[in-house]
Amino acid sequence: MASLTSICRLPLARPLILRHSLTPIRSFSLQTRIPRTLPVGIHRVHLQWQIVPSPSFWKETKRIFNLAKPETGLLVGAAGFCCMGKIMDFVMIQMGLKVADTELMHLMMSIPLEQLFGGLIGVFGVGAISNFGRIMLMRKAGERIIERLRNRIFDNIIRQDVRFFDENRTGEIISRLSADTVLVGKSITQKFLMVTMMAIIPPIAVAAIYYGRIVRKLSEQTQKATSDTTQEPRESKMYAKETHEVYKLSMKEAFATGTFYSSAGFAGNFVAMAILYYGGSLVADSVITPGELTSFFLYSTYVGFSMLGLSSFYGELMKGVGASSRLFTLLESRGTVQLSQGGKKLENNIAFAYPTRPDAPIFKDLSFTISPGTNVAVVGKSGSGKSSIAQLLLRFYDPDQGAIFIDGHDLQPSLFATTIRENIAYGRPDATDQEIEAAADQANALGFIQNFPGGFETYTGEKGVAMSGGQKQQPSILILDEATSALDASSEYLVQDAMSHIVQGRTVITIAHRLSTIQQADVVVVIEDGRVVEVGPYDELVEKADGKFRKLIEAQLSD
Repeated sequence: MASLTSICRLPLARPLILRHSLTPIRSFSLQTRIPRTLPVGIHRVHLQWQIVPSPSFWKETKRIFNLAKPETGLLVGAAGFCCMGKIMDFVMIQMGLKVADTELMHLMMSIPLEQLFGGLIGVFGVGAISNFGRIMLMRKAGERIIERLRNRIFDNIIRQDVRFFDENRTGEIISRLSADTVLVGKSITQKFLMVTMMAIIPPIAVAAIYYGRIVRKLSEQTQKATSDTTQEPRESKMYAKETHEVYKLSMKEAFATGTFYSSAGFAGNFVAMAILYYGGSLVADSVITPGELTSFFLYSTYVGFSMLGLSSFYGELMKGVGASSRLFTLLESRGTVQLSQGGKKLENNIAFAYPTRPDAPIFKDLSFTISPGTNVAVVGKSGSGKSSIAQLLLRFYDPDQGAIFIDGHDLQPSLFATTIRENIAYGRPDATDQEIEAAADQANALGFIQNFPGGFETYTGEKGVAMSGGQKQQPSILILDEATSALDASSEYLVQDAMSHIVQGRTVITIAHRLSTIQQADVVVVIEDGRVVEVGPYDELVEKADGKFRKLIEAQLSD
């Protein structure tokens, strides 16, 4: 049966990722290539995953608020509702806070009770509508910002290669994608409206700036420690240490927050008492009326709450800046695996080292070719790089020098958790139904697709789990990495007997240790010190008196 993932190799399905022919696999080779030219629309990517010096505060703040540009309309509308609500607050102050004035009292008593309460209800209603509109618009803007930021980060993450995940811990990435995005979103929206009702009181403003700087540093440290707790440590002590570190940093942040707000509250209460004391003396001397004192007092309280909002806004903004530097680093990271359409010129010698061990090269000068339909056993001492060949063949990594070619093309079949139609049209989202059916027919997959109850709308499941292996692909190459190393002799025989039927007509690459597995291979490739030192049939290599392969076999038999 035809391979469904071979559809993805068609120029229709994946024109910007790879290009495969539908002819049988003729050869497999590991060779060097000159860097390939990328097709139009594909950007060359390079991994530079490191924390760079943080830009200035204002530059980072500008980048944060640039994220909110698409939501300008919502934010302006929310600010309008906020202003409307504050106007209603001032109206209430004018209507109800000077009731101690004789003239105002007489005026209110002259208004019919129904009209008076009707006016108050109207003011309350407008205020309620203003609050509802403000909350809804701000929440909508905030959620959109968080959603867009997460989508952009996730879109960048899935474009990374395995090297990226080797060099960066999964828990830290998850923390940035979840917690940090919320912090940035809140820093933009949660306190945005405070700007519309702030007055400047120098002592509190200075304290707010100092407090914000402390919170920014603590926020960065807390977020980093939080990310460490999601690394699934191997030992419970390590996990307990990380959670305790989060606790200590959170306590420091809580202490700074509590100190600031308690000090600000005490100062506010002290100022209020001073106003009442001095204002009371002015009322006693008939300099001002009780209503004027009440109005002044409540206006002062109103400004004080605005300044409290200013300090809170600044603190939240600092948290957002601390988290944004990590998010922007994640957004700007690029992978090393370059998308291309194939090599142009071929030479020999593959070199490769794992990104976590760049000073310990696995391959220095590796090159060999496997004919189609051949059963090849790759042997060598532990640590010689046998399993690394499978990693390179699957393109989990790209060689530092050289390339892996399968019939002259990279092999990257995959299925996404969506419909068959969307899988086929992955490289051409605007493909018509006729083009999709033609691509399926060209890949000899149209028949079994139409046999599904949903046809092209059938959901494939995550990585194609809803489909059989044959429906996903009829592999031309099988890679077996010590497939029977953990089995006893009887179980190994059963597995090998079943595999003997599966491997017919296919190219098989076996990372082998057991002698029984090696003996079944058509060709044996011996690797030592990152190079191929011997290649040939089992019987031929085992007869070489001083051969590397014979020494490996003798060492295995002597154990």
